[in-house]
Parts: sequence; structure tokens; C-alpha cells
Amino acid sequence: MADLSEMAKSLQEQINIVTAYLSKEELSPPSFIPAKLPTSSLPPEVEEARSRVHKLSWSIHQLVNPPSEHIWWTACKVHYPKNCI
Repeated sequence: MADLSEMAKSLQEQINIVTAYLSKEELSPPSFIPAKLPTSSLPPEVEEARSRVHKLSWSIHQLVNPPSEHIWWTACKVHYPKNCI
């Protein structure tokens, strides 16, 4: 069984990598406005951290919600063009 505390701790570590890079490069923090995070030009280690944030957050979401919500989300998932995320 997955340990939510360990997953959350790992998630925070990956978020720290991404936010440190954004701060160092004087870039805007992540936003709900599309295309604010320049994912195409991130250094490999920052892109890896960003990818881990995505995977960990989804795993945590799945663990803390009932299976019926996961089925509903999967059935109704909207696919956005890659350049909009």
C-alpha cells in the first residue's frame, strides 16, 4: 500500500526543484493561464521534476478518492492539445 505521507513529501521535493528553477530564472510561477510554464525549454532535471509532480499528484488524487470518481474522470476526460497544458 502506498504511504500518502511519503508521496506528499516526495511531491514537495519535486515542487521545490521546479519553483527554485523558476525563481532563479525570474520566471512567473505556475498559473491556471495556459502556456505560462515554458516546458519546452526546461533543463532535463527540472523537466523530470515537473513530470514527477504530475505523476505523484495524480497518484495521490487516485488514492484519496473512491474508485467511482476515477472511473468517472477516466470516462469524461478531456484531451487538450499539448501546447495548451
